Amino acid sequence: MPSIVSPEKPSMATGLLLLVCLLSIGHVSLQIVGPDEGCTSSDFACRTTGDCLSLAFMCDGHMDCPDGSDEECAGLDCSSSDVFACVTNARCLSLTVVCNGIDDCSDGSDEGNCTVCPLPNYVKCGSEVSKCIPLQGQCDGFDDCEDGSDEENCTSKECHNPGDFKCETGVCVSPDWQCDGYDDCEDGSDEKNCTSIECYNPNDFKCESNGICVPPEWQCNGFDSCDDGSDEKNCASNGCDNPDYFMCENDGVCINPFWQCDAVEDCEDGSDEKDCKTKECPNPEDFKCESSGICVPPDWQCDGNESCDDDSDEKNCTVCPLLNYFKCEGGISQCVSPEKPCNGVYDCEDGSDEENCKSKECFDPDYFKCESNGVCVPPEWHCDDYNDCEDGSDEVDCTLSNECNNPGDFKCESSGVCVPQEEQCDGHDDCEDGSDEENCNSNGCFMCERGGSCLPPGWQCDGYDNCLDGSDEKNCEIEECFDPDYFKCESHGVCVPPNKVCEGDDDCPDGSDEKNCTVCPLPNYFKCKSGGSLCMPPDWECDGSVICEDGSDEENCTSKDCYNPDSFKCEFTGVCIPIGWQCDGIVDCLDRSDEDNCNSNECYNQDHFKCESNGVCLHLSYQCNGNNDCEDGSDEKNCTGKECYNPHDFRCERDGICLYPEGQCDGSDNCEDGSDEKNCTSKKCYYSYFFKCESDGICVSPNHKCDGSDDCLDGSDEANCTVCPSLNDFKCKSSFSQCISPEKQCDGYNDCEDGSDEENCTLSNGCYGPDDIKCEISGVCVPPEEQCNGHDDCEDGSWSDEENCTSKECYYSSYFKCGSSGVCVPPSARCDTDGKDDCEDGSDEHYCREDEECAIPDYFSNAHPDWQCDGVNDCRDGSDEKYCTVEHCPFPMHFCELGSCIPDTKRCDGVRDCHVDGSDESGCVCTSTEFRCENSGRCVPPSGVCDGVTDCADTSDELTCQSCAEQGLWQCDSGECIKNASVCDGDKDCSSGADEENCHSPCSGLQLECDGRCLPKYRACDGLEDCSNGEDEINCTAGSGGCGAKQFSCADGSCLLESQLCDNLTDCSGGEDEDDCGDVPPPGFPLGLACRYIPDIYVTASSEYKSEFAPSQARHTPPTTPGYCWVPSSVVDQWLQVLFGKTTDVTGVVICGGGSNWDLGSWVTSFTLAFSMDGASWAPYQGSSNNVQVFQGNRDRYNKVSRPLPAPVTSRYIRLYPTGYEGWVAMVMEVYITNDESTWLTQDEYVPLGVRLDPGEPSAVSKIPDLHITASSRGDDFYPWLARLNNGEGRQLGACWSPALGDDTEQWLQIKHDKVYEVVGVITQGAYNMDDWVTSYKLAFSVNGQWTLNAGSTGHKGEMVFQGNSNSHRYARNLLDNPTFALYTRFYPLTFHNRIALRVEILVKYGSGCAAFCNGECRPRESFCLAFDGCVPQDYEYGDRPVCEDVLEAECGLELTVKLEDLGCLEIDIQFSPCGDGDVFHDSQACDGRDDCKQGTDEANCDECAMECLTGISDHVHCIPSEWICDDLDDCSDGKDERGCVEGVPKHCFFTCRNNVTCLSTSQLGDGHLDCDYGEDEKTSDIEEALGRMWGSCSHRCASVYGNASCVPDAFSCDGDADCLGEEDELGCDGGRSWDVTTQDSGQTPDNCPTFYCGLPGAPDVSYCVHGHLVCDGYPDCVAGEDEQGCGTTDGVSTQSSTADDTSTQASTTPSVGPTAELTSRQGPFEDQTGPYAGSHGFKYEAMIWIMAVALGGQILYRLAF
Repeated sequence: MPSIVSPEKPSMATGLLLLVCLLSIGHVSLQIVGPDEGCTSSDFACRTTGDCLSLAFMCDGHMDCPDGSDEECAGLDCSSSDVFACVTNARCLSLTVVCNGIDDCSDGSDEGNCTVCPLPNYVKCGSEVSKCIPLQGQCDGFDDCEDGSDEENCTSKECHNPGDFKCETGVCVSPDWQCDGYDDCEDGSDEKNCTSIECYNPNDFKCESNGICVPPEWQCNGFDSCDDGSDEKNCASNGCDNPDYFMCENDGVCINPFWQCDAVEDCEDGSDEKDCKTKECPNPEDFKCESSGICVPPDWQCDGNESCDDDSDEKNCTVCPLLNYFKCEGGISQCVSPEKPCNGVYDCEDGSDEENCKSKECFDPDYFKCESNGVCVPPEWHCDDYNDCEDGSDEVDCTLSNECNNPGDFKCESSGVCVPQEEQCDGHDDCEDGSDEENCNSNGCFMCERGGSCLPPGWQCDGYDNCLDGSDEKNCEIEECFDPDYFKCESHGVCVPPNKVCEGDDDCPDGSDEKNCTVCPLPNYFKCKSGGSLCMPPDWECDGSVICEDGSDEENCTSKDCYNPDSFKCEFTGVCIPIGWQCDGIVDCLDRSDEDNCNSNECYNQDHFKCESNGVCLHLSYQCNGNNDCEDGSDEKNCTGKECYNPHDFRCERDGICLYPEGQCDGSDNCEDGSDEKNCTSKKCYYSYFFKCESDGICVSPNHKCDGSDDCLDGSDEANCTVCPSLNDFKCKSSFSQCISPEKQCDGYNDCEDGSDEENCTLSNGCYGPDDIKCEISGVCVPPEEQCNGHDDCEDGSWSDEENCTSKECYYSSYFKCGSSGVCVPPSARCDTDGKDDCEDGSDEHYCREDEECAIPDYFSNAHPDWQCDGVNDCRDGSDEKYCTVEHCPFPMHFCELGSCIPDTKRCDGVRDCHVDGSDESGCVCTSTEFRCENSGRCVPPSGVCDGVTDCADTSDELTCQSCAEQGLWQCDSGECIKNASVCDGDKDCSSGADEENCHSPCSGLQLECDGRCLPKYRACDGLEDCSNGEDEINCTAGSGGCGAKQFSCADGSCLLESQLCDNLTDCSGGEDEDDCGDVPPPGFPLGLACRYIPDIYVTASSEYKSEFAPSQARHTPPTTPGYCWVPSSVVDQWLQVLFGKTTDVTGVVICGGGSNWDLGSWVTSFTLAFSMDGASWAPYQGSSNNVQVFQGNRDRYNKVSRPLPAPVTSRYIRLYPTGYEGWVAMVMEVYITNDESTWLTQDEYVPLGVRLDPGEPSAVSKIPDLHITASSRGDDFYPWLARLNNGEGRQLGACWSPALGDDTEQWLQIKHDKVYEVVGVITQGAYNMDDWVTSYKLAFSVNGQWTLNAGSTGHKGEMVFQGNSNSHRYARNLLDNPTFALYTRFYPLTFHNRIALRVEILVKYGSGCAAFCNGECRPRESFCLAFDGCVPQDYEYGDRPVCEDVLEAECGLELTVKLEDLGCLEIDIQFSPCGDGDVFHDSQACDGRDDCKQGTDEANCDECAMECLTGISDHVHCIPSEWICDDLDDCSDGKDERGCVEGVPKHCFFTCRNNVTCLSTSQLGDGHLDCDYGEDEKTSDIEEALGRMWGSCSHRCASVYGNASCVPDAFSCDGDADCLGEEDELGCDGGRSWDVTTQDSGQTPDNCPTFYCGLPGAPDVSYCVHGHLVCDGYPDCVAGEDEQGCGTTDGVSTQSSTADDTSTQASTTPSVGPTAELTSRQGPFEDQTGPYAGSHGFKYEAMIWIMAVALGGQILYRLAF
C-alpha cells in the first residue's frame, strides 16, 4: 500500500459517520439554498436571511437560523403532502426523516406505521425492522439497517449508480476510489490490476510500478506519493500542474506561490528564496523587506518586533500602515490591532492603549463599556454573573435590559443574568431562581420528570443520573438506545458506546457488555485469543505493549503488516513504531533495528538535521542550541555560518549559538561572550509588556514591577507606582509604591508593609481562588491545600475552613482522610510510631500491625498496607512480610503457608518463591505458561493454544479462540487457519488443497493458466486432466527416453519412480539407480544444521517463498519427522548462506530436494559454492581448471547426495548457488567440517540426559519435563525450562534461563534427572540471539537432597571452577575428572558477559541409569520387597528420595537377620495400591493432584471421604464416599448422609476446603474459627460461591444459617426447611412453612414441623422448629441442647424421635443386610441404625478391615517367634 496522505478523501466510514453525527445534533442541513431561490414545501425559510432548512431542524431545541425563527413553534402548518406532522407536539418533519430509525417526534410517531416507505427510491430493511434507507445506501459497505439486510446478496445486485465500481464482495464504491491506493472494498479488489486500468480522472498521475492513481497536485510536490517515487521523477521537465505554483530550479518540485520569499527554504536548493529583491510579493498586501526582499504579513509591520533583518518593517511607523490600527504613544513605533485598545490588557509598552478609555468608544459597538475605567468587554460577558469590570458595572441593572446579547441566551427572571443556550434545561440551576430550568419542553431532547430539565437524548440510559430525580435512567429495560450502534445492557438497559463493548472492563452493571465476545463489535478491532474477551483498536496490535493477558496482541508480529503502512517495523520482533521514531537517537526496538543503518537512510522528515557519525535525525531546532544532541557534537559545529531555526532567536556573536529571544536582555549572560546582554538600552523587550529598566535596558517581568523589591539596579521598576501595572493587582494604601497579586489579598498574611491587603476583608465580594474558603468572621481566604488539615487557619475561632470535611477529597491525594472528621493528615502520620492519634477517632492508626514496623529509619515507619505480605521486603528488616495469613492474599494471589503472598504468575514457574514451604512449586501439573486441558489435565505449550490444531482430547485448547476471519486469516475446509497471502500462491497449505482452487489470473510462476483460472503446477502431469483441453497433461515426458517428468530414466530405457531410487533394490540393469545415494558423507563432522546446533539466525538466503520455507528450514530431518525445506521466491540468482560461528575447514556438503514438504516435486540438479571470512567478500570454489566448479545435484526430491570438496576450504561462511533445478528450487543441506563440536552430545560412551530440545522434533516434549528444571530466581520471562541446549528459533531474542537482576549472588539452575545416572560432563550455551553468556561456573550434585560441589581431581581440597562460554552460540563442554552418580545437577554461575544466561545439557554414561541407588552403587529392585514388584516406604517422598535397605529396615522395624526378599514387608505392603499396569503407588501419593500411575489410577475416586461419621462397623469415625450421600440409603448411624438433601447434595454438609474433599458442617461456616488451611470457611465470597456452584442462583438475599453468607439458592425455597434466619424463603409457599411460634399462633399444628421444637439461646420462651440439617451436627442450637441428644445411638434409639414409629415398622418388614442377628453393648440392631430406609450398604470396607487385622496378627506372631 503506498504511503499516500490524502486530505481531500477521508475514509468512507469516517465521512459517513461524521455526516450522521452532524445531522443528529442539528449542525448540518442537507438543504440550504440561497434566499432568492425559494424553499420547497418540505423546507423552512429563516425569517431574516431566507436560508432554507430541512423541516427536521425545526423545533428540535437547537437554533439553526441566526434569528432563532426555526424554534418558534406555535401555530405551525403541517398540511403539505410532502411533510409529516408529529402527533403530540407542534413539529413538521420532512418525509426524508420519517421511518429512518430515529425518533424525531418526541412521541415517536414518525417511526410508527412504517410498513411502507413514505418516499420513492427508498428501500425497507428486513421484515422485522421498521426502517427505510435510500437506495444508494444498499451495498455501500456499511450496515444502514440494524439487521444488515441492506448489505445482503450484494453480488447479485446492480450498483445504484451505474458508474460505481463493484467489488468482488458486491459492495459498490465510487469509481474514483478505484486504484487510489486505499483498500475501499476491504477485499482489495478495487486495487487489483491497476497497471492495466486507466485512471478515472484523466488528469491523475499513474504510478509506474503499481498503477496507483494520485491527484495531479501531488505530482512533483516534494513527497513520494507513489511507492516507487515515480510521481517525483522528471519534475524539471514536466512543469507544475497549477500554473500559479513555483517550480524549484534543481529538482522541479512545485510549491505554493505564497511560500516564495518567506524566509524559509522550501526548495532543497533554496531557489524559492533567491532574487527576492527583484520579485513582487505573491500577496500584494505583504510588506517587502528593503535589504532582503523577504515578504512578511502586513500585520507584522510596525508591531514592535523586527521581522526583517534590516528592521525595515519597523521604520517610518509614525502612521500605522493598516487602517484603524492604534498607534502607541511615547515615541514608540508600535501599532496594535483596533480591537486591543481599552480591552483591559497593556498591548503597548507604554500602556497608552489603555489610557483615556472613558472618553473613547469601543471598537465594536456591541461591546459593553465599564463605567469606572471605560474598559470594553465582550457582549456575552455582560450579565453573565461574573464581574469583568473592576467596578462590577457589567453585572448591574441586568433585569432592566431588554434582551441578552446572544439571541439564544436565556435571561434569568430575578437577576437578569444571561445563560447560554447549551446550559438551559440541562438539569442544573444556572439562574439563582432556577428559571433556566423551568418550562422546558421536549423538542428533540429528554425532559426530566421533576423540574422539566431538557437533556440531550444520548444522556438517557447512559448509566448516569443526569436528572436530579434520576428519571433519565428509569425504564431503561424497555427503552431503545438513542444511537442504534450502542449496546444495551441486559439487566439494566444502560446504553454503552460500541468502543466500550468487549474492551475488558465492565461498563454494564451486570457485565453483559463483556459477554459473548466471540466477535469484536467494531470492524478491524483485534480480539485477544484467550484469557478474556478483550477487543482493542487495530493499531494497538504489535505496538510493543502487551494488552492481552495471553500476550496474543504481540504474537507473530514478524509475519503481520503494520496497521499504519507508514509505521516502521522492528526487524526481529515485528513491533510497529511511528516512522518518526526511526533514527531519532532513542532505541524503541529491542533489536535496535530502528537505529541501525541510519547513516545510509534519509531522515523521514526532510527538514531534520542528520548527525555525522551515526546518522541520527534531529529537529532543526536542536541545531546550534548550545547542547550536544548528536554524540559527536556535529549539531553544534559551524554555527556562526548558520541561521537560527527560529528567526526570532538571538544568535551569540562568538559561537553562533541560538537562544530563545526572551533570554536576551534578561540580566543573565546566556552567551559565553555575554553578547545577549549588550546594547540593551537600544533594544526592545521581546515581550512588549515587560518593563525596561532605565539605566541598563534590562527587561523585567510585569509581576516584578511595583512589587516592593528592586529588580532593576537603578530601582526604576519601583518608581512611579501610583497605578499597578496589572488591572487586577492590589495597590497598597500607604506611601509604599507596592502592588501585590490579587490572590494575596485577604489571605491572612500581611504582604503590604502597611497591612492594607488584609483590611476590610469581610466587606469584599469573594475570594480570588475559586476553591478558596472565606472565613466567616475575619473574611480571610483560605486556599484548598490549607483546608481540612485539623488547624484553624481562619484564626478567628470560626473554624469555617474545617467545615464539611467529610464530603471533601483531600487536596493531596497521598494524604490520609480521617474516618469521622474528614481531616487530612500527611502519609507520614499514618501508622507512625509516636504513640499519638493524629485523627480524633484514631483511624490513622487502624489496621496497623505493631510487629510490622520497619526498623530501618530511612524507610517508611510502616510498610504501605498494599505492600504488606506481597512477597517483597519493603522494610529492610523484612518485617512487612511477617505474620501473614491467608486473609492477606486476595485471589489470585498465592499464600505461602509459612510466609507471604506471591502473585499467581509465580506459581509453578520453576522458582521457589515460598522460601520456607515451597508450596508455590508443589502439586504442579503444568508450568505457569502452559495451558491445562480441562478434562485430561494434559499440558499444552502456549504455541499450541488457538493454533487450529486440537491438542486436548476435549478440544478445550481451541474452544475460546478467535475464528479465522476474526484473526484476519483464511479458513481451510478442515477448520485450519492460513494466511491470506498463502491462498492461490501455488503451494498447498490446506490438506485438501482448497486454498489452490478457483484461483483467478494473472497466474504466478508456480501456476498454470487454463480455462481462465490458475492451476497449481503440482497438478500438472499427475495423470488427471484438470484443464478442459487436457493441456496440463501434455509434454509430460522428459528427454528422449520417454519417461515422465518426475521419473528416472535408466540407461537401458527403463523408467523408474522416485521411490525406486536408493531403495537397496537394483531396478536398472546397470545398477545406476542405487548409485550416488549419499551413503558416504564427506570427511569430518557435520556442522550442526540437522541437530540445530547452528541457530536459525545463522542461516540466511537471497529470498524465501514464504515463512514456512524460510532458509532456516533447510535442515535434514528424520524421515518420520515432518520438516520443511528452503524455497526461494524466484529461481534466478538465488543463494543459501550459512554462518559457522567459528573459523573452520569445510570438507563438503550433503544436499537433498524438497521431499514431500514442497507440493511441487522439486530439487536442485546442479550448484556452485562460494566461501567468505567476513560475509561481504566471496570467493567461488574453483576446480583444478581454475574455473568455478559446478557440482552435480540431486536426481530426485527424496534422497541425499554427498559432495566432498577435493581440497578443504578454511572459512567462516558458505554460500550455495543453485544453477539448475527440477520444478523449482527446493532443498535442504548439511555442511561438513573438521571441527567436532556438533557431535559432542554423542561421543564415546556418554549420551545426553535429555534436557536439550529434540533435534528431530523441536516441538516434542523433552525427556526432562519443564517442571524438573528449577532455579533460585528468574528475571522477567527467562523461565528455568528455557535453559535447554539449542533452544530458540527464528529471530527470537534471549531464549535461556537468566536470574532476577540484582539477585546475582548464589544463583543456581537445577536439573532433576528421571533417575540416578553417572554424570560425566556438561555442555553450556549462552542466550539465543543475544550477547549474554556465563564465563565460569561451579557444579554440584545430589542423590538424596544433600549437595556436594564438584571438587575435580583435587578431591576435597578445593571446588572445581569450570570455564564457560566465549560467545552466546558455541558449545562449551566440560568433562568431569571423576564422574559421579546423581539424581540432581546444579549449575552455580560465577562470572558472566553482560548478564547470566544459560542453556545446558548434561552428559551421562550410557546405561548407567538405576531405579535405586544405595551405599554408592545402583541396586536392582529385586533386592527389596516383592509383594507388589518392589514396594516403596513412606519415606520415599514422591520419588524424590532413593531407597536404601537401611531405610526399609527402619520402616519395617526389622533386623536384617534374614533376607528381605524371603520375608516380604506386610506392614509396608498395605500402604500401597496397584496402578493396574504392574506398578504401585503409595497412600501418600493418592489424590495429591499428580498422576503417579501412567493411567492416573492414583488420582481416581478421590472423593472417597466426602463425609465422616459413625457407621456402626466400629467405634471409629469412617469415611463415606460422595456416591453414598443422598442415595436414599443410610450409611451413617445417625442418618446424616441422607439428611437435608437437595438435588443430591446435603444442605448441612456441602462446603469443602481447597485442599480437602471432606465436607464441613454448616455450623462451622462463619463461626470465627479457621477450619480450612486457607480460611475459606470464613470468607463470605467462598461460601456463597459454593452455594451457587451446588445449586445455582440465589433468589433470597437474607441473613442465613450458612455462616456469614447472605445467599439462599432458589432450590431451597419452599422446601419446608427455613434457610433464612427470618424464614423468608418459606413465606408464601402453598405447602405451608416450617413450624415455629408464629405458625402456632396462626392455627397450624405441630405436625407441620418435621423435627421438633425447642427454645433458642437468649429466647427460651420462643418455640423454634429446628431445621433438619442442624440436628446432630455437633453444635447445640437449642437452649437445652436437645438437637444434639441421642446422636450417638448408644441406647439404640433413633435420633429423629418423631420418626421412631416409622422406623420400627420399616424394620419389621425389611430383610436384614449384613451381620445383624446379635447385639453388642454399644449398638442396637443394624436395622435400628439405618433409620426409615429400605436398605444399607452394609460393611463396604469389611474386606479391608479383615486384611488389616490379619496383617497385624501376622506381625505379632513373627515378633513372638523371633
